[in-house]
Amino acid sequence: YHGAEAANEADLYFYNQFQNKNHSDKGYEPVGLSSIFGENSDIGIVDMCKILRPDLSKNEIRRLIAGNGIKLNTEKVMDPNLRVEKPDD
Repeated sequence: YHGAEAANEADLYFYNQFQNKNHSDKGYEPVGLSSIFGENSDIGIVDMCKILRPDLSKNEIRRLIAGNGIKLNTEKVMDPNLRVEKPDD
């Protein structure tokens, strides 16, 4: 359907992503803290994820948390009720 070249690229991406744990192909965009916290001093992790990924429902985010699919500063988030403190500027 997509051709041999696309299949080879997908295979290489999978190998780098999951077997070598090389995440250099992922694109991360910086997000301003004011767009997440506004005037609040903290925010719930589910609400934070919803702001960052509006395409996901809050239930999907909770399932990701339950399946260890969310990390905050390289640590897995285990509690969907976690409150994230706004860092100092």
